[in-house]
Amino acid sequence: LGNISSFSPHAQQYLFARNFNAFHMLCIVEHKKKSYVDFKSTVFRQSGRSVIFNPAEQTEGGGAHGGEAILYHPFLKVSKIENVIIENILNHVQYTLRFAACIIRLKSLSLLLIIVYLHDSEGLSERNNGIIKQIYILTQHFKLPFIIMGDFNIHKDKLKESCWLAELDVVIFAPDAPSSLKTSAHSLIDYALVSRSLEPVTEPAEMDYATPWGPHYGMGLSIKNQPLVITSQVICKPKPLPLVEFTPIWDSLN
Repeated sequence: LGNISSFSPHAQQYLFARNFNAFHMLCIVEHKKKSYVDFKSTVFRQSGRSVIFNPAEQTEGGGAHGGEAILYHPFLKVSKIENVIIENILNHVQYTLRFAACIIRLKSLSLLLIIVYLHDSEGLSERNNGIIKQIYILTQHFKLPFIIMGDFNIHKDKLKESCWLAELDVVIFAPDAPSSLKTSAHSLIDYALVSRSLEPVTEPAEMDYATPWGPHYGMGLSIKNQPLVITSQVICKPKPLPLVEFTPIWDSLN
């Protein structure tokens, strides 16, 4: 996850020069007057990536808020969310969409990846609750396990106090650090919400301290690709009793 102030040439150079393999997906949140949507036809193609994006919205002060994108190699089995589904969500919860999402199809698993950017200095305001509710509707529509990453602009402990972890049936995956901001010592607001069913296969979140932009550090989250290293308890259903064979024998004994 890269939460950057501008998708500038400097940021692009850092992102695309990194040793990302074919299975890495770049998730970006950007906020400035000019959204990186303007770069999609050139920069993304030159980097060899496809993109799913949600453009920034203009603020009352003339700036911009948001701009979420998911970058991925074209050979990966990634599906965009159909417009009719997004329109249906907006009809139910009428707040500007502040997330990008896609379906990733793996060999034996499909999951939703959602990149969110909540509004700053509002906490769980009506507007931010509305955005989370939009995401909840999306997850209920597909009934797939999911990962939500992004800048929640809410400390993870505050989110724990709300009802959303139980409603979404998720656990928080946050870096082992007191803050995700370079400008604050106690602001862990960039993290991931992971479906409980994905918890056994999800690696701990890691902070990327080398990012050249500010004020946010980068964050990485990985899914294990070796099923044999995963163990969990399962309920074994016993086979039905052999009553057809047993009954005649029992009757003969009486």
